[in-house]
Order: sequence, then C-alpha cells, then structure tokens
Amino acid sequence: MSWLLDLYHTYQNNQALVGEPQQDHFGNEYTLLPESHSYQVANIEVVITSAGDFYSAQVLPNKGGNTLIPTTIDSASRSGKNPPPHPLQDKLQYVAGDLAEYSQEPERMKMFNDAYMTNLRAWCESDFSNDRVNSIYTYLKKKSLVADLIAHKILFVMDGQLLPKWNRDLTDKYGEKPAIFASLGAVEQTSAFVRFTVHDPGDSVPDVWADKNVYQSFIDYYHQQLPNIGLDYVTGEEMPLTDKHPAKIRYGGDMAKLISGNDTQGYTFRGRFATKDQVATIGYDVSDKGHKALRWLITKQGRNFDGRVFLAWSGAEVTVPQPEDSSLSIFELSDDNLAEADTTDVTNANFAEQFNKALSGYLPKDNLKTQDRVYIMVLDSATPGRMDITYYQTLDKEQYLNRLRQWHTSMVWYLNYGKEKRFWGAPGLRDIADAAFGSRAKSQLLNTSVSRLLKCVVDNAPLPRDLIQQLYWQASRPLTMERWEWEKTISIACSVLRRYYKEEQFTMAIDKEQTDRSFLYGRLLAVADVLESGVLRTENSNRATNALRYMNAFSQRPLSTWKIIEQNLQPYISKLAPQLRTYYQSYFDEINDKLQKTMTDDALDGKYLIGYHSQRFDLYQKKSEDDD
Repeated sequence: MSWLLDLYHTYQNNQALVGEPQQDHFGNEYTLLPESHSYQVANIEVVITSAGDFYSAQVLPNKGGNTLIPTTIDSASRSGKNPPPHPLQDKLQYVAGDLAEYSQEPERMKMFNDAYMTNLRAWCESDFSNDRVNSIYTYLKKKSLVADLIAHKILFVMDGQLLPKWNRDLTDKYGEKPAIFASLGAVEQTSAFVRFTVHDPGDSVPDVWADKNVYQSFIDYYHQQLPNIGLDYVTGEEMPLTDKHPAKIRYGGDMAKLISGNDTQGYTFRGRFATKDQVATIGYDVSDKGHKALRWLITKQGRNFDGRVFLAWSGAEVTVPQPEDSSLSIFELSDDNLAEADTTDVTNANFAEQFNKALSGYLPKDNLKTQDRVYIMVLDSATPGRMDITYYQTLDKEQYLNRLRQWHTSMVWYLNYGKEKRFWGAPGLRDIADAAFGSRAKSQLLNTSVSRLLKCVVDNAPLPRDLIQQLYWQASRPLTMERWEWEKTISIACSVLRRYYKEEQFTMAIDKEQTDRSFLYGRLLAVADVLESGVLRTENSNRATNALRYMNAFSQRPLSTWKIIEQNLQPYISKLAPQLRTYYQSYFDEINDKLQKTMTDDALDGKYLIGYHSQRFDLYQKKSEDDD
C-alpha cells in the first residue's frame, strides 16, 4: 500500500489547491476535490431564496452541469436497487417530496425522499449547520419541487405522470423537443440530477456547490459521524475505517476500483482469510484523499491510452515531465520554448544543452528538497469493475531526470511528424508503438508496448529486440502507408535504432568514414531515391521512386535488388544536366568503393535505415543551400 501512502501525502502537500478550479487540455474544469466530495453532472439548477422559497430554475446543457457535491462513504459508491442518498445535491427521486404524486412507484419515491430528508435534517440540526443549506432544507420541507418545475416548464407530465421519454410523435404534436430531454438523453425525468443554490441579492458569494464554507461545514459534520475506529494499515494510525473505496478514477464513468473486497463467492481472500478485514483495514481519510489525489493527477498530467493510464508526479511540486512524452512535449512544458531547433545543425550539438535547460526547472531549488521523490504509476483494468496497478516505481527526482536525459539524448534524431511538426529529439513512447505496429493495431498490443518501453526509460532496461525488428519491417515498407506516415515511421525507427546501436554513436550527420555494409547500402539507396525524385518533381509526377518501390526487397536481397534499381535508374540519369550527373555519380563511386569487399546479397540490419535517412537528409540539406 505504499502507493496509497504516497498519494495521501501528495494530497496533504497540496491542500492549498483543494477546491480551486483548474482547466485540463480540453478546457474542462476540474479541481483537487475536498474530502467527502465528488463531481456529478447536473441536469437541473434550482435557485432558492434565503427565506426558503422557490426563486427560479433552468435546464443545464450536457457539459455545463459539472457540480461539486458532498458524499458519504455509502453514497460515493452507491449501486443496486435502493442506493443511499447524497447529503445535498441529488437526483429528483431523492430531493422531491412530491414526486410520489407523479410517479407509478409512489412508495419507492417516498422511501428515497424520507432517507434523503432524514440525513439533511441531521446536518442542518447539528453544530456544523450552514445558513445556505438550511434555506434549501426549508424549501424542500414544503414538498413542492416537482410542481414548481412543472409550472416553470422544466419538467413535463402526461396523464398526471411525469413523461418518461420524448419521441417523434410528441414532436409532431407539441413542437420542439423540450430542453430537459436533450439534457437527460436516454434517462427518465425522475432520474434528473438537481443542484441547488441560494439567491443572495447584492452579494457576491459563490454558488452553493462552489462555496468553501458549505463544503467545510459538511466535512466537519460528517467526520463527527464516522464510526468504526481501528488500525489503518497505510499510516499505522488509529482512525475511522472504511471497506468501501471510490471508483471514477480515470474518468467520470469509470466504475473500476483499485481496492475491493466484496467478492465473497470468489477467491479474492477465501482460503487464506476468513473475512476481508483480516487482509487489511484502511482509514477512510487515507482512502478518500489518496483516491482524490490520484484522480486529480490523472486529469492534470496523466496520459490515458485507451484505458491504460501512465502517470508520473513529484511529491512536492507535483508536475514533472512524463516518461512517455516526446522531447517536443517536454520542451513545450518548459518556460522557454526550445522545440524549434536549428534544422541545419545536423550534429545537433546543442540538444543536450537545450534539454538540460528544459529539465532545470524541475530540479530541487534548495537543500530541503534534495530528497524529493518522483512516482511513476501505470493503471489498467481487465474488467469493468477491477483495476490494477501494473507498474509502480519511486525514484529520487534527480535520478529520474537523469534517466530522462539519458533516454532523450541517446535518441536524438530529426523527427518528421508532418509539415507542421518537425523537431530534434526523441519520439513519445506511444509514437514508437504506433510506428512499430501501425496506429490501427489493437489497443492492448500498443499499450503493452508502451509499458515495455517505459521500463527502458525509467529503469534503463535494454530495448526489446522484437520491437526493434518490427520497426525495421515497418520502415522498410513505404508503399503500405501514406507518405507522411512513412516519413514519421522511418524517422522514429532511426531514433530508436540510434539508441540500439549506441556503441557506434550514429548521428544525423552523414559519417563518410563508416564502412558498415548495411549503412553503406542504405546510403546507396538514398542517393538513388533523391536523384529520381528530383527528376519526377520536374515532371510534376507524384509516382513513388524505384528506391521506395523496391525498398522491402532491397533490405532482404540488397545486391540483386540494387541491380534492378540501378537499371531502372538509367532513364532518369540521362535526363540530368551534366553537372548533376557528375555530382550523383561521385556519390555512387565513393560508396561502391567502400562496398567492394562486402557487396553480398545477405539481408541488411537496421543500420541501413540510418544510412538511408542520414544520407537523404544530407543531400536535401545541400540542395537547399544550393537553391539559396
């Protein structure tokens, strides 16, 4: 349970951010939730006067009703036929005392409302009551909510009953579909979630769900009600315990739990323990805060790849570069945007300095923080109800940043992600997986590959050889994908291969002293490709060059395939100006001289891709300089 203790301490270290609204990458609002609170999407907003009278109501749009609500241990994980009520904001079937008059299940609606009102009355009559909550309770005692909402055309009845759903026949008969049905979707009106606030004319107090005085009032009240004091196995302290733990960790509709002990018929603990409490007992405060910190961190900086979440955070400052990110993403997070490197600097001598500068903002700023830790976690769920931590590691922050530095500087390559996204550095881990297997591969395969690569970054583990082979195959088949996708794939493959062959210290700068057979064959293919593509461009032809058409065969039988490419290249050579013909012929002569002793038909290794990509880059750079 060390992960839960780490998350609990993270929550404690960030108390100042509790309840403070933030925005994610998509502009959605989120916050580090207060204790005993959760988020819920509301459908209806009802405004009450301070005297406890109805003031106004409105239907909320689908994404406009995200509401902070107080919860109890039971209501936070409620399910079944008769789920327990939330303390304040809740569904219509709980908060409306007159719903029984408009429902086909009057007894059940009355039971829900009685349970809700009993709990709300206990809060309002406690030493921790709040005036605004009291106003809401005063109004709800009148049992007129449904009637008021019908009168203000928020809810709709037919034959004395709330209309379950809207259909096309009703549109033909009554006109446009009412807003409440658009907000609810397939849910019936009785399940509409209602949030309450209090109208305070001339006062600038926030809405009830954003009022810190209101949620602190409930926290103080509820903590006095918690029973079952015992030993918390996480902190080793005596405190109120819980055997119900939150869901909704990765996103709002996520029902998978990290901790669960309700499998009394299976083999979760049977055979080793008589009851689940013999396995471990966990404090409510620790579980609540730990899970809230985890959800906040995932929303803030986690990476969710089809349900598998990759997350790294620091104990104090929280934000750290994520191990699965590309160099570009890390540059963009730094104060200085260093992503636009000089593309003519083919040795990329400044990258290490730039990357160190990008990481410097995350280093401890004083001796008190030298022991700060970084936590890396991977979450996934095999079933809708169970989640697993598939990887968890803690490192000293400086050690973690050093691992990132080693990874990114060992994979520096000029990456081509498309016309608007080219940069020096290392690709993201998901980009590597996509390049190896294709973006249309099964998510489980891609996620497993990212997890394997994560250990290469964090634990400095060797690159998986099967993944290297897969990248080699994909990059050698340019005609199986669109041109931009192949350009991205081959640049990523070269980046990964550079680390794989790190002893030979390859760079984007062409090494004309290199005598490796595969590397030289790759250079030969690049010269042929650039020569032919130049002629095709002058003819306004988009046809693939012979070098690309035969690239896969060339990687397996280079000598025999080169004879075919060379023969097909002659018509294009004849179209070149004499100066250009001499220019390209000098490259062929130079490479062939080095290949004389090793010119065999054995299959090439990954170094041919590095030779091809760096030689092609060199030729295009020189052509650009000549054009200037």
